[in-house]
Amino acid sequence: PDFFHSTSLTDRHELMLRLAPCFESASERLNIGMHRGANEVGECTMCTLRRHGKIELRDDRPKIIVSSTSWTPDEDFSVLLDALILLEEKLNTCSTNDQLLPKVLVVVTGKGPQ
Repeated sequence: PDFFHSTSLTDRHELMLRLAPCFESASERLNIGMHRGANEVGECTMCTLRRHGKIELRDDRPKIIVSSTSWTPDEDFSVLLDALILLEEKLNTCSTNDQLLPKVLVVVTGKGPQ
């Protein structure tokens, strides 16, 4: 369907600006600087930056995984959680100069069992 399409850089940037307060602690843990105001780089989020009026994707942006769940027994999140544990172990054994593995931010939404 036509409503499935890539999100424009402008829309990504605006979304990340609106979500920036929610991602402050994540950006610190991922060691990704975010600056809402103008500075030497310009307007910056954890994924995008605006420099000289042009929006660009950051080279050091994290991969973002978004999932929703109601945390009920029929939803098995163990596959995702086990994969994240393996990724963390791999990242902990890599040298600091190893840029092959991406930073990952996982956002899980849901109210949980009622």
